[in-house]
Amino acid sequence: MIRTAIGFDHGIWLVAYLVLVGFLAPTLLCRGERRVLAQPGPDQGARLVAALWLAGVIAVPAGVLGQARVLVCAGAICLLAALVLLVDRAYAGGATPAPERSRTELTAHGLTIAVMTVSTGIGVLLAWSYPWF
Repeated sequence: MIRTAIGFDHGIWLVAYLVLVGFLAPTLLCRGERRVLAQPGPDQGARLVAALWLAGVIAVPAGVLGQARVLVCAGAICLLAALVLLVDRAYAGGATPAPERSRTELTAHGLTIAVMTVSTGIGVLLAWSYPWF
């Protein structure tokens, strides 16, 4: 309805992106970390992960709406950097693993990170090949 009223071509995509990448993915990643880690290691950079994720969530739609591939790629790099830091936090880097964590929880958390990594790459490829540039 909004698209019809104002001609906003990317409205459906924007809503889906914000729900999936802006809300669902960080919620799942946060819950996964809570299940996998009893306590993050020193200087594991939770604030840096959050800042990178937020920068990516803002830059990608800004790039799409502003038709600027550079912003889309910069946002994707921020998201990927946050995912790399999450891998380091969960699987290396001196964090204290939760004593009750199971192999299933570790696998689920890793799978969530992997799916986000792949979907970020697909998003960049789509933005790069999209005809509005």
